[in-house]
Amino acid sequence: NRAWGIQQLEVDWGDGSTDFVPFEDAADTVAQHEYTMGTTTATWTITVTAIDFLGARTSLSRTIRMLP
Repeated sequence: NRAWGIQQLEVDWGDGSTDFVPFEDAADTVAQHEYTMGTTTATWTITVTAIDFLGARTSLSRTIRMLP
């Protein structure tokens, strides 16, 4: 087990679903998600949390707006 570095990313998609993505290399880490759209504009806040091998966490959030 490593003593430092990012172990995984937790992605909260803002619609009630969360994914955990193993962190191998920043350039190769990809997460995808599909949203269910209605007939009106929708807004979600996506939060990505980096979790290191010692359990420390740090997060970044962005809000997206999607038009029908």
